[in-house]
Amino acid sequence: MAISEHDIICLSCKYRKFDLDDGLLCNLTNNKSDFDISCSYFIDDTEIRKTENSKILINQQKSEKGRKKFIIYSGIYIFFNLLVVLISFFNSGNYFIHLFDLLFNILFLYYIHNGKNWIRILFSLFIVFNLIQFGILDLLVESNDFSIIGFLILNSCFVYQIYLLFIDSDFKVFFKQQRIFNQQ
Repeated sequence: MAISEHDIICLSCKYRKFDLDDGLLCNLTNNKSDFDISCSYFIDDTEIRKTENSKILINQQKSEKGRKKFIIYSGIYIFFNLLVVLISFFNSGNYFIHLFDLLFNILFLYYIHNGKNWIRILFSLFIVFNLIQFGILDLLVESNDFSIIGFLILNSCFVYQIYLLFIDSDFKVFFKQQRIFNQQ
């Protein structure tokens, strides 16, 4: 059901009434709107506007908070991934898989920031792969103090990443607004 220009005006009128059968009606005439340019009964319902404006403001604040969380987290995550690349370069010289991992992570984070849901899901699968790769394979190959500390740090990042991408309410609002913005 499309919303007409009349409905937009009537939605902010003090005399609006909603009927399940007929939809939006005037409470004074009990009819649908039939005015040409303006309604002679129209009185702006400032309470509705205040409520709508406060909801918009709250969503904007939550979205900004979610964006900041995502950017801070992404920076920390990229830093730890870069640290893993550097340490693997100096320890074993076998850093290509970690470098490849870092580049994919940056690409994934960029597309998640732009509101791509399929990337968010793919990135979560990539996190599980990272947990398996770093958690099992790296600990089996070289079990030293660094690998255990690295395992704990990166796994903490992975757990927070899942929380941020799928549970955090601020990020959900930000992600939803990004998706809407990028569809326009």
